[in-house]
Amino acid sequence: MPPPEFQERSGGFVVTLNKTIVQNAGEKIGENEKNAQVEAQVEAQVEAQVVFKILRACLDAGEPLSSGQIAMALEHKTLSGNLRKALPVLRKHELIEYTIPDKPRSKNQKYSLTEKGKRILENI
Repeated sequence: MPPPEFQERSGGFVVTLNKTIVQNAGEKIGENEKNAQVEAQVEAQVEAQVVFKILRACLDAGEPLSSGQIAMALEHKTLSGNLRKALPVLRKHELIEYTIPDKPRSKNQKYSLTEKGKRILENI
């Protein structure tokens, strides 16, 4: 699946999640394909919710959070696949940042909300 796209718009932001479904021209969509489309839409919505919840958890905490603390803030028992995917994407788009940028695998590594991330949340 392609990575999510972040766009700032009118003081807010839009997260676009794309799932590629290939189909031959003129071919009728069968039940399996319909189910695949529905699953893709649901997955995209879940990913967007996870992104928003991570940003909100970082803001609400008022201090940097470890990945485990973020998982707990989202009421997950462990770091889920969606969280593992979302954290690097949020860093790439400069919405969160490492507290120890020189040591990304440090056991003391935490994430903090950037100014850009704060501005986006303020406008939602």
